[in-house]
Amino acid sequence: MRMLFNITNRIPRQIRTICNAVLILLLAVIFYTAIGAPPVTREQAFRRAEKANLTGPSAILLSEDLEHYDYDHLILAHSQYGVTTYVSSETWHPILCYTEKNGDVTVITAPKGVFNWGSHFWEVQLPVFVVDDVPDAVRAELEIDITGTYVHNLNGEQLQIPLDHHYALEATREHDHFFRFSIGLPSLGQYDESGYDTNAVHGAEGYALDLLAETFSNRDNWLPHSSASITAAVRLYGKSDNLLTEQTLTLREINETD
Repeated sequence: MRMLFNITNRIPRQIRTICNAVLILLLAVIFYTAIGAPPVTREQAFRRAEKANLTGPSAILLSEDLEHYDYDHLILAHSQYGVTTYVSSETWHPILCYTEKNGDVTVITAPKGVFNWGSHFWEVQLPVFVVDDVPDAVRAELEIDITGTYVHNLNGEQLQIPLDHHYALEATREHDHFFRFSIGLPSLGQYDESGYDTNAVHGAEGYALDLLAETFSNRDNWLPHSSASITAAVRLYGKSDNLLTEQTLTLREINETD
């Protein structure tokens, strides 16, 4: 042991410092690999999800924190062929949704979260996007119509809730390649000692947003037996407020079985 100590002391201090730094780095890499090499950033997690779902690589258009939504963060990305949304949080498993582009105008929302908003009273802000290939457009109008029936099981009872909702939205260009909108539900109450008033829920309007977001969630049989038609009318305007393009898109068919 003394011989080893003497040999170590003969090594110049600078060399020993470099060796110690390399050893610490090597141990850190071994530890990082041993715990499964978790992603360091949200963007890295998104890229891994793209590979796992055989989509991408796509260009990230937006990476932002969310408020009043089931998830904490959203990434919006696109490629030549499709649009991808990715939501993540520290609480829930992340969701990636890929939607093929619909020509030069594609409408998409953030994916459906973990809660049914129609059954709850808290505030919700659903991000909605028009991803476009019309670079001269500086303003967008978006009208969404949701009609049909939402089927919901509540305490063992099957409820059929009629839907007939119209949303008129407007946005100005803030980023290249897309316009951002939001459809909101206000907070209806607060918890008390007995929980909350079960009558103070968003009901039909919340269920309409459930169906809209579920349309862009790539999940099968999420809302069984619900049948709804969802259409979107998009109008894009230039700098002189001249109409550049107007399109009506069918996002969901009335006879679709979920």
